[in-house]
Amino acid sequence: MHVKYDPQAVKTLMTRKGLSARDVASRSKGKIGHSSVSRLASGEYEKAQEDKLKALASALGVTMEDLLEN
Repeated sequence: MHVKYDPQAVKTLMTRKGLSARDVASRSKGKIGHSSVSRLASGEYEKAQEDKLKALASALGVTMEDLLEN
């Protein structure tokens, strides 16, 4: 299932935590690649796969809901 998310929230969280796309990918333990993290943060995708958002949220230490568009 694809879900609408907020790329600015992804970018802001990464910046606040001082994490690169590679750092986030590493924290996800292989559940999301660095190129996907980068694309999600840049807003290249309008919607994202739910499992990717869950992995991204976990790697950033937030809930998936924190990444969803308001």
